[in-house]
Amino acid sequence: MFEEFAQLVTFCRDDSDVKRPLQNMRPHIAHFAKESIKIVQERKAEIKTIVPFLGRGLLEGCLTALLFRIDPFRALTLMRFQSHQEFDHNRPNQISIDWSADLLSEKVDERDIWLPKQKAISISRALLSPYCDEVIWRPAFIRARDTVPTSSLTQSFPTLLSEDPEIFIRTIRGSAAQLYSFWSKGLHCEFFSIGENILDDVTCVEKIKRTADIVLELAFVSQFAQFSVGNWSPSQAISCYLNTKAALHA
Repeated sequence: MFEEFAQLVTFCRDDSDVKRPLQNMRPHIAHFAKESIKIVQERKAEIKTIVPFLGRGLLEGCLTALLFRIDPFRALTLMRFQSHQEFDHNRPNQISIDWSADLLSEKVDERDIWLPKQKAISISRALLSPYCDEVIWRPAFIRARDTVPTSSLTQSFPTLLSEDPEIFIRTIRGSAAQLYSFWSKGLHCEFFSIGENILDDVTCVEKIKRTADIVLELAFVSQFAQFSVGNWSPSQAISCYLNTKAALHA
């Protein structure tokens, strides 16, 4: 199941130039998913220590892979920069993936994003930007929602497929921002300086489930984007989506 989940996030055609970076990310995403499910099901003793690393790794890793799926240009140019002889892996690089600029989206005035007076530089290509929402995610969401049999969606697990298309990315963007902030504080040990009660077992499990949920929703809908680097068949995508949801909320 974890390998299937990772493939749902990273799938692309064999003839795509973006296949190599996505394949490289796949086993790591599968491991994050596997360990996250174990946290939920087994409530490991070291949950407070390890869950922030798993949560942020799952969130950032999956969103980066999904960015590569819908915007291969970002992946291909990043690969070129990283192969340059002056690229230093030991120093910050402005070309590297940035949470705000590439994934979440910088602040955008959403009153009228298609106002012709906009400058090209202000058109965000971030994964969860209002522009990608209207151009990519909403059409894909409608196709995904219309493909899933209504009888398959039970009340035993949360799903965004019952929401309106306009709500989908807004909900994920808000949750992703909150979770990134929460996991970052845990990763930097800020919570431990206050007291371990903030990272109690119930909170850890709820947050890791929420992280896996929003990633799964986004990965599933991405399989119905019409100009990504290739998609699973609808039946494969639906099966993986439902099986992973069932395991997460068992």
